[in-house]
Amino acid sequence: MPLNELIEWQWKGYSRFHQSKKNLLIHIIFVPCFILGFASFVFSLLSLDLIAALMSVFLMAVSFGLQGLGHSKEANPAEPFTSFKNAMSRILLEQLYTFPKFVVTGSWYRAFVASTSRQLVQLESGALIIDTPGMRELGSMSVDEGLDETFSEILALSLNCKFKNCSHTNEKGCAILKAIETGELSEQRYKNYLKMKRESEFNQMSYSEKRTKDKNFGKMIKSVLKNKNR
Repeated sequence: MPLNELIEWQWKGYSRFHQSKKNLLIHIIFVPCFILGFASFVFSLLSLDLIAALMSVFLMAVSFGLQGLGHSKEANPAEPFTSFKNAMSRILLEQLYTFPKFVVTGSWYRAFVASTSRQLVQLESGALIIDTPGMRELGSMSVDEGLDETFSEILALSLNCKFKNCSHTNEKGCAILKAIETGELSEQRYKNYLKMKRESEFNQMSYSEKRTKDKNFGKMIKSVLKNKNR
């Protein structure tokens, strides 16, 4: 791969492989160490200092090895090397050009601020908690069938209501309200059912509105481009 294509290829996908906060911190520390080792290696060769050259190679190897450890924290594994030449080209390009550009352009800071780290935590009770800080919001959508299965007793009671369009709020002859009064159905459980149902309906409405808005925007763009080409 020509150098200009390699530069473009590495930069294009660089942010995708650098999202973990730990990996970003490791890189910001040890890429400068690699650059220092590389500069020392070149100077040692020019001055014919073999010991200094070996120490420089050792510094570069340790720095790159620790960066490899950082990549193990990423959700997206790095692209494997295809040959020795490919490995050397990509390593030197990343250390001397791509990562410094990543920092100078502010991409490193933006990635660090928005970085995510997912992990599965086991509590002493044996319960498992998934820590997903990259997930900003949780919601239910189109879960009517699941709600009916989870709250099957509520669905069964609703079939005994006096009116088919019963809203189960204040109607006379509502089997669900009667079951709550007699203690057959927990009021808290019914409130949970209503809350999840309202949330599902709200999210579904928001999603539909968003799709409609996107479609209308797309139609407007096509209309503008069509009139422009006339």
